[in-house]
Amino acid sequence: MRVLFCSSEAFPFSKTGGLADMALFLPKSLRNLNHDVRIITPYYKSIAKYHKDMKMLGSATIKFGGIETIVHYYELTHQGIPYIFVQNMHYFERDQFYGYNDDAERFACFSYAILEGLRVFDFYPNILHLNDWQTGMVPYLLDAHYRHKNDQYFSIHTLLTIHNLEYQGSFDPYVSRFFNTDFNYTYIHFDRVNFLKAGIERATRVNTVSPTYKNEVLTPEYGFSLDGALQKRANDFEGILNGIDTEVFDPMTDHYLSHPFELKTSREGKILNKIDILHHFDLDV
Repeated sequence: MRVLFCSSEAFPFSKTGGLADMALFLPKSLRNLNHDVRIITPYYKSIAKYHKDMKMLGSATIKFGGIETIVHYYELTHQGIPYIFVQNMHYFERDQFYGYNDDAERFACFSYAILEGLRVFDFYPNILHLNDWQTGMVPYLLDAHYRHKNDQYFSIHTLLTIHNLEYQGSFDPYVSRFFNTDFNYTYIHFDRVNFLKAGIERATRVNTVSPTYKNEVLTPEYGFSLDGALQKRANDFEGILNGIDTEVFDPMTDHYLSHPFELKTSREGKILNKIDILHHFDLDV
């Protein structure tokens, strides 16, 4: 199986949270099962120190919302996994990964770059594995602009993983022009453009990071107003518990744990370690 893991951050090159860890751990596990998995992520300013070890794959012209820009693709292999970096100095040569007024434009560019890149580096996956709002546009763009033009795009499936539903990529209505289509309610939510909603509605399948979290986000209390959109996809929505990379953290060998444990003894081990922490801080057990 061929998988392109699409993420706005990927350990060890860029990281603000758990998404970056999963962008390494899951592809590595899948490659160990003999699947052809590659990662695509923006080439941020902080990644430049690795440039000398990269190979250039090619370039593409991206056009959206009256904007035309060029992106370059570079590849670097880490722990046996090919990382593909999307370089655009205007959008990604910045001190931070997120939090800019033009984030909608930046990640629209990244979304188009993912789809254009398949032709550039000649890798047509069975699955585009998308993560969070930053890649939520991709299923819509794939349907609107690529499937009907190229047989190699036609059979691509998309999986959208929601790591944190609270962050949705919600923007002013003018951002709708970045989709390069007529107005469509797929990406509109409370009169705003919502990248995550677009992904929820158009992805082949949707999942989140645990069965418990899946059940929570289907409720008004924890659905952050997207519970209705998720309920409509109930037959295609799964909660899959995140695993760990035991090469990075192994509870059997971690010397910080007073009670090491393995899978079969994980419940007991966690309880004993929690009791020790409570004792350490003089808290009630």
